[in-house]
Amino acid sequence: MAKAETSPTAISWPPEGLPIDVACKSIMPPIWAAYVKAQDAARGVDDLLSRIRILSLGADRERLLAEREKARRELDAERDRLLEEGEFELWGRPENPWAEPQRIPASALRLSCLDYERRTAAGEGWLLHDLRLRRGRAARLPRGAPPQYARDAIRAVAETILRSGVPSKKSQFFDDVREECSKERLVCPPPGNDKTMRAICGDLYDDRKADARNKGSNR
Repeated sequence: MAKAETSPTAISWPPEGLPIDVACKSIMPPIWAAYVKAQDAARGVDDLLSRIRILSLGADRERLLAEREKARRELDAERDRLLEEGEFELWGRPENPWAEPQRIPASALRLSCLDYERRTAAGEGWLLHDLRLRRGRAARLPRGAPPQYARDAIRAVAETILRSGVPSKKSQFFDDVREECSKERLVCPPPGNDKTMRAICGDLYDDRKADARNKGSNR
């Protein structure tokens, strides 16, 4: 599938980002238009299925659902490409619409059900609100610039890892962060450069480790 051209409106992207549906419409107009058209065309089938049980939808209704699924796959694929290449970052508010926004690793979307219209994503035991796309580090760096560490993005990955549990050793934590950053195509300090890793996200590990110790001593 051909890459969608970034529209001129994306150049002056606001720092807080744009709602994911507005962003997709701006970044990839033809792909978004095809998705909206297919979504609207299949809406009548959804309404029908919500009211009655049908053993056979018929060829026309089956075609509408297949066209919507195809348009959705193309939209998701282009969104994933932009996130994986670092051109854009996904941000959302965990658990409730008033929470502080956090950067969401692209890999989280593979385990979730994303609703573009409601701007939410839901997975097993979690829900994200107010999904937005912000311009990524790769889009902000001039051509030919040397690799730079996206501190906030790496810290967001580290926080995601720590929410799943605190590794017993800090070195293991750093390795876990490097592995996840590699999946997200984030430039991360290489093995052996733990000094820089400590400066970026070592405090997160120390704080979470201290909290775990305090909880243990209060039992």
